[in-house]
Amino acid sequence: MVFMLTDTHCHIYKEYYDDINILMDKIKDSGINRIINNACNYASCLEVLDLVKKYENMYCVLGLHPEENLEDIDRVLTLLEKNFDNNKVIGVGEIGLDYHYGIDNKQLQKEVLIDQIKLADQLQLPIIIHVRDAIGDLIELLKSNQQYLNNGGIIHCFNESIESYK
Repeated sequence: MVFMLTDTHCHIYKEYYDDINILMDKIKDSGINRIINNACNYASCLEVLDLVKKYENMYCVLGLHPEENLEDIDRVLTLLEKNFDNNKVIGVGEIGLDYHYGIDNKQLQKEVLIDQIKLADQLQLPIIIHVRDAIGDLIELLKSNQQYLNNGGIIHCFNESIESYK
């Protein structure tokens, strides 16, 4: 039996690693066949787009994380539209809601998430949702926008119980 192991959620950026080549060699030696590098802001979107050109086993998702500069949404959406036909761009993420550090931008987080969900649907790409201390709003938002949830996805950083879904 041959296993194809995929790391579905990593953040490989030069700000975190001194030498990405060494890291990628270690990943390959560990038996992980593919990795999905998750962007979280405009700069990391640009960086992961460059990295996927360099590494055959790296794919990426592009999106705007709720803790990042949400004012960059138009630039991120434009970048997604320009790169959706790149076979290394396999989803929209890391997107979501995060109220852990406060809710002063709660409504903006919701609007930015909906914009990204709608574009993911239009581009027929799955989504990677980050949710922390905001599960009630996320479930409500997903239910009210279920017509845009046609391509699957995953929820990441979920810190609630199964009862949250009832």
